[in-house]
Amino acid sequence: MHDASVPWPDSRKEVPFGTITLTARVDEQEPERRKISFDPLPRVEGIDSSGDPLTEVRADVYLLSGRRRRAAAARLAADDLDAGAGRAGRGAPGFRR
Repeated sequence: MHDASVPWPDSRKEVPFGTITLTARVDEQEPERRKISFDPLPRVEGIDSSGDPLTEVRADVYLLSGRRRRAAAARLAADDLDAGAGRAGRGAPGFRR
């Protein structure tokens, strides 16, 4: 199937894999977690993509989004360091958003 808008038929066999239990909420703003980026393409040996052409596009968009978020976070962290060191911070010459 190559059209993500078409629902699977009722005759399609379901295979339960197990249970996922969420036990706690995590701080998604924590620096190490900000590095995580969702990838809709299976990149595990033995698991293939569904062939949906949108999957590749989504993977590219998520990658770009993750790069932008990390770059923005790095700029803010550097700016905070400048401000903490008594420098001009956000108003410093050459600082762009």
